[in-house]
Amino acid sequence: MRHPELNFQSFYQTRLQEQLLELNRKKIPALLATGYIRFTIVIFYIVFFSIFLGFVYNFTKDVPIMWIVGAFMIFVAFLVLYGNIRKYVLQDLRKFFPQQAEDRRLVGVITIGSIITMMVGAGVLGAFYLGDFHDFDFFMRYGGAIIGMIIILIPVIFLKKVAQGFASHYKEVLIPELINYQGVQATYSGDKFVSQGEFLESGLYEPESIHEYKGYDLIEGKNGETDYRFSQLEVQEYRRGRGKSSKSQIIEIFKGLFYIADFHKRTEGHTLVVPDMATEIFGRNLGERLNKIGEMVYKGVKLEQLENTEFEEYFSVFSSDPVEARFILSPKLIESIVDLRKELGRDYSLSFKNGKMFITIESGRDFLGPDVFNSLDNKKRAEEINDFLSMVFKITQKFDLNTRIWGK
Repeated sequence: MRHPELNFQSFYQTRLQEQLLELNRKKIPALLATGYIRFTIVIFYIVFFSIFLGFVYNFTKDVPIMWIVGAFMIFVAFLVLYGNIRKYVLQDLRKFFPQQAEDRRLVGVITIGSIITMMVGAGVLGAFYLGDFHDFDFFMRYGGAIIGMIIILIPVIFLKKVAQGFASHYKEVLIPELINYQGVQATYSGDKFVSQGEFLESGLYEPESIHEYKGYDLIEGKNGETDYRFSQLEVQEYRRGRGKSSKSQIIEIFKGLFYIADFHKRTEGHTLVVPDMATEIFGRNLGERLNKIGEMVYKGVKLEQLENTEFEEYFSVFSSDPVEARFILSPKLIESIVDLRKELGRDYSLSFKNGKMFITIESGRDFLGPDVFNSLDNKKRAEEINDFLSMVFKITQKFDLNTRIWGK
């Protein structure tokens, strides 16, 4: 697939270095914007959970029966935090300690430790600084905390545009060159993305109502007789409150890479392969029981057990047709799915439906964007993006999608 006459070092020096050096001179606004945004995320989590835990403490401290309610609310907050904090833990481990990032238990321990530290700090701040309930200072301090949180968030709206504008310019320079270097049949459109209909068709996410659907970096290609396309997406759901005291919410349900390819194998049912997060957090025995909850999350499917220990360490399978699921997930395909998980060094999900294969790779980080905290004319980041694209381009080959079965 690649141009054999050029190794990446030679390619970088001849095709990219001068352009990236010029971009490096213009990155200061994007650097400051990105730094402020990351700082704000940390402050936001601390302030938000200080307010949340302060309310829990003040409502439950004098009513023993309410401790159960408080403990449940804290547990739910922990689960919400786990998914978000884990992304940042993985991002930093991959950057500084790539080998350790492969250890799921270590990632889980660091994530849980970070959340406990954050929640203890936020709890102390919320319970003992914000004051007792019905006290005038309580309302003044809570009001100040909420207003302060809003004030630090306002600049983020404008600074994100600065950072995104620079990232778009960077990708317009880099991505077409990398596609050319890879020697694949593909095109890049920075302002286009996978459609909302295809996102919903996958069945991996079933939002009550889409609040915002946006994306970028659409790459469309063909390998043999298999068409594929992928882009980065950011999707938010509008979730209505169910009771009088329940408020409506806007929740980010997906941010990352969304990939679609013709599966070229006839499928009548729906089979899902999703990360086994329950086993990672709670261990195998309890984790397998909790995985049954997935039958309520994904409509019309049931949990299936496959006879592959390594595969089930990473994934859970749900399907509307257990026979079809086992035909789709042949031993060879299962091995390829596990291999890709190891190569990516992160969790991902698959869906097989309507003769298509959908893959989602969630991340808080732009897969193809610049690392503004380091010099852009260093080839390391360009090589990381090149290696990532190479893995994605090879999915059709790795999963043997050009092989026709079941008459398709």
